[in-house]
Amino acid sequence: LGVWAKAYWPWMLIGLGVLLRAVQYVSGRSLWTDEASLALNIVGRSYAELLLPLDNDQVCPPGFLWLSRAAVDLFGSSEAALRLPAFLFGILSLPVFYVLARRWTGRAEAALALGVFAISEHLVAYSAELKQYSGDVLFSLLAFLLAGQRAPGVRRWIVTGLLGAVAVWFSHAVVFVLANLVVDVLYTFLDPRIRYE
Repeated sequence: LGVWAKAYWPWMLIGLGVLLRAVQYVSGRSLWTDEASLALNIVGRSYAELLLPLDNDQVCPPGFLWLSRAAVDLFGSSEAALRLPAFLFGILSLPVFYVLARRWTGRAEAALALGVFAISEHLVAYSAELKQYSGDVLFSLLAFLLAGQRAPGVRRWIVTGLLGAVAVWFSHAVVFVLANLVVDVLYTFLDPRIRYE
């Protein structure tokens, strides 16, 4: 039982996180004020118009807006359709977080951290809101994961550039993580004394 638990515990915690997010997602609650203000922009604009400044004092990355608009085009303008990108980002963040935690800690510690991450009230809520916050979490985690790749060289520059080019379309907050990552990549690339395993 101990070996089985060690092997499958992370998957059970990820499953718990998915379940909690799914329950919140299908709860059918109405859009709150900020969500409704953003929804009016998404439903009432074309893809090109979503690149322009938004109405109702809203700010949101264009990639997230486009995904939300695509969900509306595919499934109608229901709350569930509008919140689908945030829900998917919330689900994807669970295994990414575990991979990141395993890189820096042991199996037991990573599982504990994953458990806290999976049941976090705010993270569960973000996964069922028409806001970009779960995308901020996912893309920041991906940037931190990339930061753990300590091999200096051109390949790391390319991967960092590609991640940055994609991530900024879906998250504003990831800019701060990427700025730190660029400084780190530049430092490791320029200093020939640095050697990582």
